Amino acid sequence: MKRYLGFIFALTIWQVGGVSAQETLPTEVLELGYADMVVFNGKIVTMDDRTYSTHPGRIFEAFAVKKGEIVALGASDAIRRLAGPRTFTVDLKGRTLIPGLVETHSHLYEYAARWNQELGIRAPNPGIAARAQADRTPEATQVVINKTVRENLPKVKPGEWIAITMEGNPALGVHRDQPRTWASEKVLTSRKSLDLVAPDNPVIVRAGTRSILNSKALAEAEKALPGYGEFIKESMEDPGTTELGMIGVPERSALSWELWYRASPISKLAEALRKESEAWAAYGVTTFSTRVPNPTIMTAYNYLNRLGRMPIRLAAHMESHRTPGPIELTLNYYRYTGDLTGLGSDYLWITGVASERWDSLFPEVCLGPDAPAPEKIKKRERCPTPDSMPWKVLKEAVRMGWRPIGVHGVGSHGIRLFLQLLDGVRKEKDWSAEETRRLRPTFEHCEALVLKDDLIQKLKEYDAILSCAPRYIKTAPLYIRDYGPEIESAIVPLKSLMDAGVRVVGQIDSSDPADVGAFYHLWLATTREVDGKVITPNERLDRVIALKMWTTWAAEYVGREDKLGTLEVRKLADFVVLDRDYFTVPVSEIRSLRPIMTVLGGKLAFLRKEFASELKMQPMGYQPPPDWPQVK
Repeated sequence: MKRYLGFIFALTIWQVGGVSAQETLPTEVLELGYADMVVFNGKIVTMDDRTYSTHPGRIFEAFAVKKGEIVALGASDAIRRLAGPRTFTVDLKGRTLIPGLVETHSHLYEYAARWNQELGIRAPNPGIAARAQADRTPEATQVVINKTVRENLPKVKPGEWIAITMEGNPALGVHRDQPRTWASEKVLTSRKSLDLVAPDNPVIVRAGTRSILNSKALAEAEKALPGYGEFIKESMEDPGTTELGMIGVPERSALSWELWYRASPISKLAEALRKESEAWAAYGVTTFSTRVPNPTIMTAYNYLNRLGRMPIRLAAHMESHRTPGPIELTLNYYRYTGDLTGLGSDYLWITGVASERWDSLFPEVCLGPDAPAPEKIKKRERCPTPDSMPWKVLKEAVRMGWRPIGVHGVGSHGIRLFLQLLDGVRKEKDWSAEETRRLRPTFEHCEALVLKDDLIQKLKEYDAILSCAPRYIKTAPLYIRDYGPEIESAIVPLKSLMDAGVRVVGQIDSSDPADVGAFYHLWLATTREVDGKVITPNERLDRVIALKMWTTWAAEYVGREDKLGTLEVRKLADFVVLDRDYFTVPVSEIRSLRPIMTVLGGKLAFLRKEFASELKMQPMGYQPPPDWPQVK
């Protein structure tokens, strides 16, 4: 009996002690268990102020992560109580932490080519790639092109490709975009000219967003992609392009992904995409938004997604109409699938339907009546018409409920024309203004926007979002040369758009983030400094507003504002730790800021060597050069 009473007494003491211990545990631990990760002793800037103000939102010392989501934010002492014996803890030692950057536009599938040699992926395959610098005139540059082709002919067999990339020539004062301008003006080279030099080998000459193919190259493309020639006529909106041999970026990517890469297994192509995505994580990007113009690209991304190997999140704009094929087939794709906007996982989802061919970058920008210029300049502008392939495709997709996202809005009249398309669909479908606003249309680049009242009002009426690239401030001298000094105020007018109440987000749109990094583009938005000269100083942004363009507001662009863009409870734990404080360093230092840790859903995506040593861990992910970024 005494033994029994002693057991009951001990059991009672144990139960009381257990209850007491439980009562001292934080509610989050009682409900969810100990945190998977706790970050403390930092300056954690949530960026949860969504207004157009210079306030970044709440600032905390610490937060806790469980199952990929933020479960608590607060003071270091309180949050550290959520850590258990297996919790990964990070002492920031006063460093600044911000939400992961959301890059709203870049051609990630193109940039992945930098890993081809390492992975044994050949492009062209079979064949050889070379580079050449332009001369002062298109005629002299054509001599350079022909010479480069001849020099490479002995290195290939008949039937093998020669791919030449044309560059500017600083030594001769030739701007890097000049070859593209000459290609757009159809004076760089031609199919027939290349035929004379290499009749038995397919040749492609790349000049920025334009490329020229010879007859053998067109024949090889037609063989692999039936209907390629007719597709070019529709896509480029110029029957003469086939005669010239000119193609654009998506037509070129079709050659890479659907012709040259055919001999490479999907696992290898997916690995190139994975490595490129991993590199962007090192620059602070946790979500990447890009169009997907070719089926092999989507297959490779989904391969990574199924295996759980996506280093960053991908918001995919479908652009199936950029793969060669009959236009009726493309129209039926959007008709018969129904609206797939939003479909997918937290790592890969469809954002809507895009169109790069709607408008085009300088020198083909669609300015229409907004900017007078000599006939030669106006003639090269590319403005869509109701009979054009982009208009037909986007109209059909919007009619079926697809979100129009990533529509090229390089020039103000190009945007105006798409808003007119929306007006037409709205009238046809008898949609209310609110029903049309739910589409949340987006445009990209904002290279030259003459902000007329009618354009501003329509953008606001349809709740449109503009994804703008500060780097296009560098094109100001080219626009002024062709359109006159009055055009300068239209070059990437970020502040004017925001002051007018138009929603604006940021884009890097660069294939070489390692050059200066993502924060270079934030610096450019705040300074608008190009080669020591400030372009339209009245358009400079406050640094907080610039950061909102890549965090708070960018999440709306990719359709995931409920999960991304800010650091709040129940949102995904995507964040970046910086080597210095973005909010207090001199503006001149913003462009040299470096991420030292990038986390995606509470899991490490990048850990820089120096910080890894401090945490007594191994570096993780792509490691930029020690002297990166090399600020010019």
